[in-house]
Amino acid sequence: QDPLTGLPNRFALQRRMAPMIEQKTPFSVTVLELKDLTEHHHRFGFEVADRLLQVFCQRLQQSLQSHEFIAQPRQEGIVILGRGVVSLEEVRAQLSRFRQALTDKVSIDAHDFYLTPLMGVVLYPADADNLVDLRARGELALELCRRERLPYVFFDPSLLKEMSRRQQLAIDLPAALNSNALSLQLQPLIAWPGGDCRGLQALLSWHHPGFGIIPTTELMRVTEQYHLSERLFMWFLQQICRQLPLWKVQGTSSVFVSLTVPPALFRTGLDQTIMPVLQQYGLPAEALVLGINENVAMQDTREALEVMQGLRAAGIRIALTEFGSGCSAWGTLSQLPLSWLKLDATFCSGIEREGEPRRQLETLFALAGVLQQPLICCGVDHPAELEVLENMGQPLLVQGDAVAEILPAEDVGGWLKRRQPG
Repeated sequence: QDPLTGLPNRFALQRRMAPMIEQKTPFSVTVLELKDLTEHHHRFGFEVADRLLQVFCQRLQQSLQSHEFIAQPRQEGIVILGRGVVSLEEVRAQLSRFRQALTDKVSIDAHDFYLTPLMGVVLYPADADNLVDLRARGELALELCRRERLPYVFFDPSLLKEMSRRQQLAIDLPAALNSNALSLQLQPLIAWPGGDCRGLQALLSWHHPGFGIIPTTELMRVTEQYHLSERLFMWFLQQICRQLPLWKVQGTSSVFVSLTVPPALFRTGLDQTIMPVLQQYGLPAEALVLGINENVAMQDTREALEVMQGLRAAGIRIALTEFGSGCSAWGTLSQLPLSWLKLDATFCSGIEREGEPRRQLETLFALAGVLQQPLICCGVDHPAELEVLENMGQPLLVQGDAVAEILPAEDVGGWLKRRQPG
C-alpha cells in the first residue's frame, strides 16, 4: 500500500490485471492525475500537496462501484480498472462519475482548492494486450490530456508517433539553446486607432534539423512537460535584453517588449529573477512587460497578488493574457496591479459578422471598461476584424497580420525607424 493514501501499489495493480488478461476479460484502464499538484507543491509546500492528494484519492475511492479497482502505481498517479467497461458510452459515464465525486472545494490553511482530474483512458484488448503497453499507453493519453488541458483523452495509435517527436525535441532543445539555434521574433503591438507602435510581442522560431519549423505553442508545451521552461525563459529574456539597446542605437523610439511567463516560473521572487538581467544590460524595468496567464493567476489569488506586487514594485508592468478564457471574478481582477488585459485570440475570430463571437467581444470590452483596464487584442489578421475593434470606441493595442507581420529580431530596428515621423 502507498503510505500516504493507503491505496494498493503497482504490484497489487499488476496482480489484479494479470488474471483478467490471462482470461481475456475486457476492461478499461483510466490513469488519473490531480491537475496542478506540482504547482501546489511548489507554492504551498508538501504538506498541502499531500493533503490534496489524500482527499483526491479518498473521493475517488468513495465513488467506485463493485466492478472497479483503484491503485496508486506512482507517487502522483492513480489507476482505476473497470472490469467489463469497454464501450465508449460506459467509459464516459464512468469518467463523469469520477469528476462529479470531486466537485466540492477543499479548504486548507485559508486557501480554497478545486480538485480537477486529468484522465487518460486505454482499453483492453482494443488498445493493448499486455500489462506494459496498457500502462504506457494510458500514461501517453494522460500526457496529451495534460498538455491540451482536456478533461480526458482516449488512447489513439497516432499518439505513439507524437510522443516520440516530443521526446526528441526535449532531448535536442538544451543543445539548441547553447548554440543559439533558436531565433527571436517579434510582432508589433499597434495603438488603434492611430497606428503607432507601442510595443513588441516576443515570439520564438526553431528550425529543427529533423522536424523543420517548430511552432511556438508546441515548443512551450514540450518545455513545460519536460521541465525546461525556466531555461527557455531565461534564454528568451537574455535575447530580448541584448536586442533592446541595439534598437536604441539605431535611433528608434523606445518600445517595450512583452514576454509570457511560463506557469512553472510564476512564483514569489520572480522579480528577483528578472531584475538582475535587466540591470546587466542597463535597461529600465519599463522596457519589459510580463504576460501572466489568467488561469495561472487565478489558481491562488493571494499568491498571485503577492507576485504581481513584487513585479510592479520593481517597475515591471503586467498584462493578464488569455483574458476571457479563464474563471476570473470582477472583484479579484480589480485587486491585481495590471497594466493591460490581453484578449485570447479566439475572441477576435468571426467578429466581422453579427452573432455570438461579436456579443462575447462586446461583453469583454464592457468588463474592461468597468475595470478601467486597457486591452490588447491579439490574432487580428483581417481588416474586417480591425474595423469592428475600432468601432468599439475604446483605445487599444492590436497584434496581428492586419496591422503588422512577425519580424526577425534583426529587422525590427529598421522597421521601427521607417515608421518614425519624418
